[in-house]
Amino acid sequence: MIAEAARRVPHVAFFDALGTLTESDAEWRPMSAGLLMLRLLDSWLANASDQHSDFDQEIRAVREAVNAVPSGTPVRGILSGIVDAIEQLPIREVRPIAPRLMAYGRSLEYEAAWRLATDVYETIVAYTHPAIEPEMTIDATMRMAFCFRTLGEMASAELAYKRAGSLAAAVGDSAKMLHARIGDAKMALVRGNLPAAESILDDTLAKAKTVGAKHVLAMAFHERATVAHARGEHERAIRFAYDALRLTHSLRERDRVLFDLSTFFMDSNVFVAARDALMVLAATAQEQYVRLAATVNLMEIAAREGSEPIFELYRRQLATADLPLAIEVRVHYCTGLGYSAFGHLDSAMEQLEQARDLAARHSLNQQTFEAEALLADVRRGARLQRNTAVDVPESVYDVAEAMSDLRAQLV
Repeated sequence: MIAEAARRVPHVAFFDALGTLTESDAEWRPMSAGLLMLRLLDSWLANASDQHSDFDQEIRAVREAVNAVPSGTPVRGILSGIVDAIEQLPIREVRPIAPRLMAYGRSLEYEAAWRLATDVYETIVAYTHPAIEPEMTIDATMRMAFCFRTLGEMASAELAYKRAGSLAAAVGDSAKMLHARIGDAKMALVRGNLPAAESILDDTLAKAKTVGAKHVLAMAFHERATVAHARGEHERAIRFAYDALRLTHSLRERDRVLFDLSTFFMDSNVFVAARDALMVLAATAQEQYVRLAATVNLMEIAAREGSEPIFELYRRQLATADLPLAIEVRVHYCTGLGYSAFGHLDSAMEQLEQARDLAARHSLNQQTFEAEALLADVRRGARLQRNTAVDVPESVYDVAEAMSDLRAQLV
């Protein structure tokens, strides 16, 4: 099984990513150290039957690569811990190392390195036996599904969610079965089947309350908010999301719920509450991707409110940032939106053309369509009309107050 797993996990994602870098790039050292660690792990486990084979030379080489990662870089400590475990464990098995590998995968997610994170989770799944380590196998499969979905690989994501659900059912883990069902709801939503997504989530909410799975309840409320938003039910979406926020303990998941809450307020033109939530995220979010996305949305609010100095402040911040692809497309789009609002139509067209071309080149169809539609309006001489901010609806006033309190805590 181990040898077969090693053949299935060649870590092509790391080779591909390194092929786009030079040794002077900041990402080179942590990424190359991660690849060397994974290849050491493959060799170490492939020779598990020979407990006396010597890996001292390989371990020294990997440790040198890890030590070359700048101190203070979080991934350095994670990789060093994995190498220490490989060196010290008396028996060659992945079980004691798997939690550290999960931590490595999550650290890659924090940097929006979804393809690399997927590779790490696939490694865990390949080397763990679901009958011996069911929880670890299910968790890694769920993270893998999330990464596939983020990458737009929906067929792979759907298969991973179904496998996670089957594994959870086989060991009778009700909470993880419900978690996997939320994945099924996400896939129904992606396919545009809102009634199916709603039905799955309502059933999941009821069952999660029965078994007392609060973390699953939080996730189900969050996804239920997404479905309500897709139906145009903004106030219901805000209430569901706030229910999720109050149940969420993970800082990372809290950031995601808070970001969606800000989006629901934005779409309701309740800019004051949206801005409060986004300012909290831009300053404190665990993931760089979320911090950048929050800054882009703050720039968009400034454009829609007609505040050119604030728009320029955020635009300049983003101009010097290293942006993931989806964020880069959004920056070009929102910059074009702002330039249109402020009457700089030639600059607006230039930015929107860049957004359209970049999105089209990477098959981001929805973003391509949105950029093309706005570009057509600007070419006709249309300027973005300033949005009129609305008062906070009474039904979600307490949620807006909570956003204001969160922002006040930044001071």
